[in-house]
Amino acid sequence: MNISGGEITTNGAHNCGGGIFVDAGVCTITNGTISNNFAAANSGGGAFANNTGAIVMSGGSITNNSAGEMGGGVAVTSSAAHALNVTGGMIYGNTCSTRADHSGFDIFTAPSGCIAPTALGSGCEQYVLYLDNPNSRYSSSNATPAPSSTLSTNSGYIYVTNGASHSYGAWEIIEDPSCEEPGLRQKECTICGNIVEEEIPATGHEWVTEREGVTCTTAGYEYTYCAICGEELSNVEIPATGHNWVTVRTNTCTASGYEIVYCSNCSTEQSRIPLAAAGHTAGDWETATSPTCTTAGTRVKKCTVWGTTLQSESLPATGHTPGDWVVTVPATTSSTGTKVRRCTVCNTVLETSVIPVFHPLDIYTDADEGTAIAGTTKNVNVYIDHNTGIWGMRIFVYYPAEISITSVTNGEIFDTDAVEIGDLNINPYNNIYAVAAFTEMGITDTGIAATCLYFESSDLDDVVGDGLLATLTFSIPAGTSGDFDIKIACDEVFNSDLEDLTPDCADSTLTAIVCTHTSAAWHVTTEPTCTEAGEKELVCPVCGEIVDTGVVPAAGHSYGAWETISEASCTEDGEEIRVCSVCGDEEVHITPATGHEPDDWEDVSEASCTEDGERI
Repeated sequence: MNISGGEITTNGAHNCGGGIFVDAGVCTITNGTISNNFAAANSGGGAFANNTGAIVMSGGSITNNSAGEMGGGVAVTSSAAHALNVTGGMIYGNTCSTRADHSGFDIFTAPSGCIAPTALGSGCEQYVLYLDNPNSRYSSSNATPAPSSTLSTNSGYIYVTNGASHSYGAWEIIEDPSCEEPGLRQKECTICGNIVEEEIPATGHEWVTEREGVTCTTAGYEYTYCAICGEELSNVEIPATGHNWVTVRTNTCTASGYEIVYCSNCSTEQSRIPLAAAGHTAGDWETATSPTCTTAGTRVKKCTVWGTTLQSESLPATGHTPGDWVVTVPATTSSTGTKVRRCTVCNTVLETSVIPVFHPLDIYTDADEGTAIAGTTKNVNVYIDHNTGIWGMRIFVYYPAEISITSVTNGEIFDTDAVEIGDLNINPYNNIYAVAAFTEMGITDTGIAATCLYFESSDLDDVVGDGLLATLTFSIPAGTSGDFDIKIACDEVFNSDLEDLTPDCADSTLTAIVCTHTSAAWHVTTEPTCTEAGEKELVCPVCGEIVDTGVVPAAGHSYGAWETISEASCTEDGEEIRVCSVCGDEEVHITPATGHEPDDWEDVSEASCTEDGERI
C-alpha cells in the first residue's frame, strides 16, 4: 500500500489502527496526512503495524490522532525487520486517553517489533532513536541520538532522518556586490563543516540629479550621476527659471504685519503692504479631555487661524453603564455562588449579589390553598421552580374519578404553540405511559383519572425560568365533599443536551365542601333614587349563590339651603328656592309681603288757642 497524498481522517476502530492497519507487507508513506483518527480501546490511533506488517515513512504527517491505551500516532507490535522506518515527515500532536502507564503519545513500539540498528550515517543527516522504554513518549521533534554503547538487541530502535538539523554559523561575505555585478556570501555548519553559498544581488545604480548655477535670472546645468560609483548619466544646460512670485501675510489675530510678495526661489521682494491685526476666528467646539464614568471632561473653542483657546467648558461625567449579571462563582447544592454586574465602559464592579444554594427542579400545585365548593369549579395551578433549562417534558396529573378536569390553560413558561394537552380524565390503565408512572408511584386505587400535559421548547434553546406551567380547572359535582389527593408524575424531562432531568414532584390535596351560605351578605344591585326604591341581593361569597333578594327604600331628596330669588316688600311677596344635591329637584317657597310699618308722629304745625295744629 502506497500513500502519496490526500488525507485519511476522522476514522475510528474499537481496538487498533484507527487510520490504517498493516497486518502484512509494507505501507509506504511519501506524502499526505493521517489525522483525527482514533483507536478507542487499544493502540495505534493513526497507524498500526501487526504480525509481519511494516511502515516506511519519508514524508507527510501523522498528527492529532488518539488511542485508548498507547501509540496515539503510531503503534508497532510487528516482528518484521525495520517494522517502522521514518526518514522524513512528521509524527506529532497525538494523544493517549485512558492509561497513564502507557503514555507513548506519538510512537509506541514493542521490543519484538522494532528494527535492529545498523551503522549510522555521517554528519548531521541521520540519527537513530533508541527506545529503551517502549512505554515512554517519543517523537521526531524531540528525539536525540542514543549513544552507540547502549545499543542492544533487547531494545527497540527507530531510524529518523532529519535534514534540517545542521547548526550553521552567521553569514560571511566573500565578495561585495557592486552596482552592476552580484556578490557572494556563505555559512558553515558548526557540527559537520557543511558549507552553504548564496549569491548577493547587484545593488543597482543610485541615480542623483543636481543643478548647478541655475537661478531665477541666470542659466546653468542639470546633471545626473550614481551616488555609489560616480558614473555620470547626463549633463544638460538649463535656462533661467524665472521668478516664482508668492504672497504671504505676516499679520496675526492680535498683531499687525505686512502683505509681502516675494520670489520663493531667490527671496527677491516685489512689494510690502502694511496690514492691521486680523482678530480671532472662533471655530467649533472640540473635546479636549473626554469625560469618563466618574470624572468630568473639557471642551474648548479655538481660533481657526492660530489655534488659540478662546473658550473652555466642563463636560459632565457620563456615569456608569451597568451591564448584564455575570456569574463569577456558580452556586452548588451545598454552597451559595456569586454574580457581579460591571460597567460596560470602565469594567468597574457596580453590584455584587449572592446566588442562592442550588435546588433541584421542583414541580408542584397549589391545590392545598383554599377550599372548593360542591357544584362549582376550582382552578389548580401547576408551578415549576429551580428551572435552569428544559427542552421537553411530559406531566401526568392523577386524581380521584369523583372529580374531573374541564379545561387546561397554558401558563407563562412555555409558548402556547409548544404545549400539547392530552385527553382529559383518561383511565390510566388504558395508557401505557400513564400506567408506567401510575405503577411507579405505587397507586393501586382503580378509581383514578389522569390528564397528560406535553411541554416542548419552540426552538433549539432550553426554556429557563420559574413560574406557572399550566392552570387545571377541576369540576366538583354538586353534593360532593371531602379531601381529594392530586398527584404529579413526570417522565421524559430533558434539556437540549438530551440530559435526563429528575424533578421532585409534590403531591397536594384538593378539599371540597358543601356550602351552607353562612357568610352570605347583602349587595345592592340597583341603587335607589330620591323618589324610587332600589334592589338588593343576598350573595354567598363562598359559592356565589344568590340566597335572597330585597328592596332598598327610596332615599328621599337631599335639599341644600334656601336661596333668595326676590326679596318681599311692604306690598309685594318675595320668592326663594332650594335644590336637591342628588337629582337636582327644585322646591320654590313664597315669602309674604311685609306690610307698612309707620314711623313716630312728626309735628307739621303747632296748635294755638284758636287754631288746630297738624302732624304726620
